[in-house]
Order: sequence, then structure tokens, then C-alpha cells
Amino acid sequence: MCIRRAPGSDSGASSCPSDEGDLMAKKKSQFVCRSCGYETSGWMGKCPSCQEYNTFDEVVEVKSVPSDAKPALRAGWIAERGVSKLAEVSKENEPRFSSGISELDRILGGGFVEGSMTLVGGDPGIGKSTLLM
Repeated sequence: MCIRRAPGSDSGASSCPSDEGDLMAKKKSQFVCRSCGYETSGWMGKCPSCQEYNTFDEVVEVKSVPSDAKPALRAGWIAERGVSKLAEVSKENEPRFSSGISELDRILGGGFVEGSMTLVGGDPGIGKSTLLM
């Protein structure tokens, strides 16, 4: 947990580390009055409890993302698998897996490639959902 002091406050500097590169955590921010302890989700100029001005400090609670969370929530997921530039992608034939639908396999160049992503798009009512069932 860290405390961010309001700009111009006389209570000293922020105790928060830099936010850059901290993709592994979720942050929850609360504003706490340093005079009376009143908490709110947004900054206020005047505390409704003690009527003091400019006494709110931002308190950031950092929660780690569990390791079994969705891959998109884990920053390390991309780092583990790596990202390639399009120019670096091999042009060699990759093994393909048949979908069982000959026309779809033909459109996909012989079937699905492991690790690839296929976007199915088209006008409303053209049969995208039916195709994917």
C-alpha cells in the first residue's frame, strides 16, 4: 500500500513507487482525510466529516493477480510466449488441422494452424455463428 500526497500538501512526498512497468497487479485507489480518517473513492477539496480543506491523500492498495487468472490479466503471458514481427514469421508450410468442413479448410489454406488466430467476419445473418457451432 502506498500514499500519494495531494499536490501542495505540507505532509511530505509520495511514498508510492513508479507505476511504470507494474502490469502484474491491480490497483484500487481510495482517498483518506489525514485529519479525521474519512474515506471516499474520489478526491474532495473539503472533507464532509471534519470540514477541513485539502486534507485528502490518495491511498493505493496494490493486489497481485493470481497465477491461475486469465492469460490477459497476467503480463508475463506475452513475455513467456514472445511476440514476433510479421517480417520474422516463417513462410514455411505449417502442419494444419482439418476442421471437418471442406469449404472452411479450403478458405483457411488447408485447415487451422496450431497457435494461430482466425477472425470470422461478415454481414449480419451470413451464418458466422452457424459455421462456428
